[in-house]
Amino acid sequence: IEKLKEIVRHRELIATLAPPGLGAEDGWDVSGRVVPAAREKQETLTAGKGVRSAPLPDGRVQFFGDDDGELFYAGNLLEVKRVHRIDGDIGLERGNVKFSGAVQIRGSVLSGFSVEAGDDVLAEETVQAATVSAQGSITIRQGVKGEGKARLSAGGAVEALFAEQAAIRAGGDVRIRNACVRCQLRCNGKLALLTE
Repeated sequence: IEKLKEIVRHRELIATLAPPGLGAEDGWDVSGRVVPAAREKQETLTAGKGVRSAPLPDGRVQFFGDDDGELFYAGNLLEVKRVHRIDGDIGLERGNVKFSGAVQIRGSVLSGFSVEAGDDVLAEETVQAATVSAQGSITIRQGVKGEGKARLSAGGAVEALFAEQAAIRAGGDVRIRNACVRCQLRCNGKLALLTE
């Protein structure tokens, strides 16, 4: 594979697969005998969901993104999915995240960082003094520890275990399952403060 990227855009070149032996030429040893070029094992790739393949006249095959999304490569299958999965936190190591589809974070969104998604956002842990914006819904499994600086804005619903010192805006419902302390809440749906 000549090219492989993690995040791809619609119509962007993802990979080019060359046929075996393309560009390989026989050589000679010091006595002038022909040394045949090593024959490579044929690699195969299959265009899966969100990927389009285009054969070229020289035998190469190019693979293009049919949608914006994250590239998944397993075995010989290339797929582009509109979900960006992040193992760990959004912080210094990873930086801010901006993605046209859904974003799933297996950790927290740390103070001073931002996440912007064209669909839903799911944070498995907490959101600290950070900015989270989604055209879809925002779900925070552990809650918001905003320190007066957290900003959550969703086109759909916002749901969290608890919220502290945060500004929350939702085009749909806001559901806080435990405490809601010193927050500014605005929603176009229902506000539900639930106690367990």
